[in-house]
Amino acid sequence: MFSNYSELLNELNTYLWVATVCFPILVFLIGAGSRSYFIGAVVWCVSQFISLKIEGPLWEIAKKHDIVLWFGTYATIDALCVTLIFLLHNKLKLKVGYEAFSIALCLAFVCFSQIARYTDGVILQTKVLGTFYKVAINTGNLASAVVLSLPLIMALLKKVKGHLERVKVN
Repeated sequence: MFSNYSELLNELNTYLWVATVCFPILVFLIGAGSRSYFIGAVVWCVSQFISLKIEGPLWEIAKKHDIVLWFGTYATIDALCVTLIFLLHNKLKLKVGYEAFSIALCLAFVCFSQIARYTDGVILQTKVLGTFYKVAINTGNLASAVVLSLPLIMALLKKVKGHLERVKVN
């Protein structure tokens, strides 16, 4: 069961990544998100683009110098993003909404997973968390996709409910 879940997440990961970038755009276009939502969404998207941009150079450094930098680098990006979400809410005097808080939790979970995997694979060299790491990162992406889609789902439900009220069958 666990291996099937891991394989499923690996197959869906690219689509989930694209969805997490597209959902905030769609939410903006239909006017469904709060300012808090967009803070979380923008921070998430920027972190994903930064991670995508630095992935190649990190692999090159790892191959050239035989050192592993990506776990610490990605953990740092995730920790900075969590901090940024709360700092922006504080600066704008906004209540941290459900979506922004959930994105911060996803980022914190992924950060913890990066640190755990680095400790396991590089420091202790036991490599027992290899599968956990892949599942944790992809589950974080899945959770983020669900959270970022919530305003779309709620807008759709509102529209369907309004349509059903107009078409009431007596």
